[in-house]
Amino acid sequence: MVGMPSVFVEVETVHIEEKEYTVKGYTLTKDLSDKKFTNEEIAHFLIDRFYICPTCNKIQRGWALYEEKVNGIILRKFFLKCKHVFTTLTGLEVVDIEYKEMFVMWVRVETVNVQLIQRSDSILGTFIQYLQQAGSGSFNTANFYPIFMPIYVTGLSGSVVGFVAWGFNIGSGSSTYGIVIGTGNAPNTTNTYALESQIANGTGSGQMQYGATTTGNVTTSGNTISVTSSRPFSNGSGASITIAEVGVYMQASALYSNAVLQWAFARDVLASPITVPNGGIATVYYTFQLTIS
Repeated sequence: MVGMPSVFVEVETVHIEEKEYTVKGYTLTKDLSDKKFTNEEIAHFLIDRFYICPTCNKIQRGWALYEEKVNGIILRKFFLKCKHVFTTLTGLEVVDIEYKEMFVMWVRVETVNVQLIQRSDSILGTFIQYLQQAGSGSFNTANFYPIFMPIYVTGLSGSVVGFVAWGFNIGSGSSTYGIVIGTGNAPNTTNTYALESQIANGTGSGQMQYGATTTGNVTTSGNTISVTSSRPFSNGSGASITIAEVGVYMQASALYSNAVLQWAFARDVLASPITVPNGGIATVYYTFQLTIS
């Protein structure tokens, strides 16, 4: 009988409150003082690590970093994928494993006193339906577009409609597509095709005013290219509103008509719901990141 080989795992401790620390030979020197929100670069680096969860006693990946400013002091909560939460990373062991996904989406939600940054592993099955139809449907030889693109649309449970030509750039005042927000917290399944409970555009009870969804330029850093889209939401409802889910709705246009429908590309349940007071503004950012290897 052949014995199993021994495996040695090196671990290091990360102290998030320090202004400088080293993980796996990479030193972060950005300001992590109590009066400033954590830089996105640092947040992404911390979330991308694998840790030994002291609660699960298993290797888990970082998932989200939530920060709230209270009386000028930043209170931090760090979430692992197992959903266990830690108010400090001191004593949380980093596992010496290298792993880099080719495609990653990031979600960031900001208010005046809150910042939440989390991984977005949230592309929905509707996108796979699109790809399946793109590869198997009939094609118009003049325009090279699939004619039949049946996908589950956000307003019709179980219905399929043939549409093509999709995008999510939209101006203010409409909640039909673009980056969208809601109050639901049900986990995604293979049957999820929309937000669980979308917050409508407006100033009535439970509504928020949708700004424009805008997208910046593509940026390149080493082998990684990324682009970020964002949308502000204003609360003029007269009461606080809690955002628990965010997503990206595409608008699909029919090839030879003016008919349009919307479908959900992505949906994320926030690691920690964010309450927006009356008169407050929340901004949601989606960053799409691709690493070429």
